[in-house]
Amino acid sequence: MAEQKTIVLKSPEALQSAIDHLIMLPTDQVYEVVIRVHERNRSGAQNSLLWVFYTAIGNQLGETKDAIHLRYKRQFLVPIYTRDDPGYAAMIEAVRKVHLMGHKEDAKALGDEIVRLTSTTTATVKQFAEYLTDIEHDAIDKQLRLPAKDEVYNLAMGVKNS
Repeated sequence: MAEQKTIVLKSPEALQSAIDHLIMLPTDQVYEVVIRVHERNRSGAQNSLLWVFYTAIGNQLGETKDAIHLRYKRQFLVPIYTRDDPGYAAMIEAVRKVHLMGHKEDAKALGDEIVRLTSTTTATVKQFAEYLTDIEHDAIDKQLRLPAKDEVYNLAMGVKNS
């Protein structure tokens, strides 16, 4: 398999680099060039807010941040990735088939490992905002108190300060 190259076009220099790369390709192969809008991964502010939420929720429920993290990944992040990523959805469907074939313990072990390995670092800003909103709504439903919506919250959720 040939090397895959991704170039984010955010400056004239990056555009020129992409053009130069295309010009230098050998002509004895067929290539596929895909151009799409670049989606940034979650922001640092979003990640900071996430752990503030985990801490507040964990303290009120008497659970560790890591336990909260695993539960919310299973409850909210897995469905977001399943909806948005066909490869991820196929993996989840394969585990469901294992369960339906009667291998329930194996399916549970596979599901637990998928949740453990599922990372928030690959979420887009939009996916992560949805994830944070889901967590916030769950906390409200459980009558848990989250920190006040301050500047970090607004930055994490993509709200511009006026």
